[in-house]
Amino acid sequence: MARRSSPSPVTVTSLSEVTGYGHGVTVPRRRAVCALLTGLLCLPLAACTESSGLTGGDGPEPAPAASPTQSDELQAPESLDAARSQPVADPVYPGRGEPYLDTLHYHLDLDWDVTTTTLNGTATITFGVTETRERITFDLDESLEVTIAVLDGTEVETRRAGDTLTVTTGQELSPLAEHSLAVSYEGVPEPTDFPGSRTDIPGLGWTTMADGSVWTMQEPFGAFTWYPVNDQPGDKAYYDATITSNGGFTNVFNGAVVETETDGDTTTTSWHLEEPAASYLVTIAIGDYEAVADEGPDGLSMTYWLEPESAAPLKYLEEAPDMLVYLEDLLGPYPFQTAGLVVVPAASAMETQETTTIGDSLFLADDVRVRGVLLHEYAHQWLGNTVTPDNWHDLWLNEGLTMYVQLMWEDSVGLSDFDVTIGEWSARDQADRVAYGPPGGFRPDEFASINVYHSGAVMLHHIREVVGDDAFFETLRAWPQQNVNASVDRDDFVEFWSEGTGTELGPFVDAWLTSRMTPTSGP
Repeated sequence: MARRSSPSPVTVTSLSEVTGYGHGVTVPRRRAVCALLTGLLCLPLAACTESSGLTGGDGPEPAPAASPTQSDELQAPESLDAARSQPVADPVYPGRGEPYLDTLHYHLDLDWDVTTTTLNGTATITFGVTETRERITFDLDESLEVTIAVLDGTEVETRRAGDTLTVTTGQELSPLAEHSLAVSYEGVPEPTDFPGSRTDIPGLGWTTMADGSVWTMQEPFGAFTWYPVNDQPGDKAYYDATITSNGGFTNVFNGAVVETETDGDTTTTSWHLEEPAASYLVTIAIGDYEAVADEGPDGLSMTYWLEPESAAPLKYLEEAPDMLVYLEDLLGPYPFQTAGLVVVPAASAMETQETTTIGDSLFLADDVRVRGVLLHEYAHQWLGNTVTPDNWHDLWLNEGLTMYVQLMWEDSVGLSDFDVTIGEWSARDQADRVAYGPPGGFRPDEFASINVYHSGAVMLHHIREVVGDDAFFETLRAWPQQNVNASVDRDDFVEFWSEGTGTELGPFVDAWLTSRMTPTSGP
């Protein structure tokens, strides 16, 4: 990745006005005020099917999109109540996260030196506990050395054991009280191993390239490689970040830019995430980026962070408004304040909240694959981000539902035949269970393999066949709308969908998700 010759950290171009961007490509102007969303999940590229291109309609041209700097609209929440969680010990990766710890807000102050590849950080964490504690622990990679920790204004002792940071509080922490812990640390971050066989995900967390640029993808864990965190899906928190880097690089995070300042080749950028997010949905990218701005439904601010002269993604972003229209019709209004994506040097994609993360090699694939993955990741902002599983055995809640939505969309635009594809997935279900485990009890060394995608979608289709389209689609739409910012599990799904469809689904769902053999009977 080449560095820019002269720093220009937030160069904004409106997508509706882009012509000749990059290597002489001409991007057609798209129809106005459609909806573009950004959601990304680590979707295996092999799961996508073939398609032909969509055609854009004629219509009035959109007004130029707003700059991504919107500090007057991005106020910190008056209350942290929406981030209050009831974390559980994760049954798949119990070594990550603590069930008694409820983080509410992270402010990350990060200083990245691209020459020495050294990170200096201070994480100020607002948190509570669910039981009386005199010690608390966070996940933090052992490559990062803690220099000082301050709890509620008083310096406290810390102890390291591998990737675990233990804080001796010096006081008795009681449930319901809020506390503030500031941890300063430094070191050379390294990615951690991915617990699966997928070849598109070589590692998790902070990844440094040869030129000092940085990117991250970190599902199911990996945030601990660059800040102290309760690294499990059931603990959502608000996020703000102030990122400084040198070398003329641009700093990208979730949400929206609050402020950016440049001094020579050093840039400091502040970011704000409006709604709580699980740690695996946080992203950071530092590199040679330019911002392409767009506008979604009801004035939704969208920004795409692309390498200069990176033309390949632009033609696919033109279709995103039509994708969002489809998703809003199916799942209800887009659940967040901003949308966008950042393209990184990777082979996978991740539905990081508001600012999704997508590997550049995806855009070198065939049109069918690219379009299917984009729709899938956009859908995750509803199915996985606003309503999130509180443990990794319920990854199917993200992937099965989203895969089903992707398949319906592909059928609606002529990319694939729904009946044929769902039949193929059904026929392969037993083989997937043998290879990877049942979808609700997959092997810990096979995270996010194809079983949770396809088998979860097939289960959903069996439910639809029994309850009928009206009850099914009403319940599907209500699921993210009535569980905003929620962390849920299989029992929550069964209760909600049984009530919504008027059908007792518990025995069927339990059998489908946990059996090593494909169940032969439906709900």
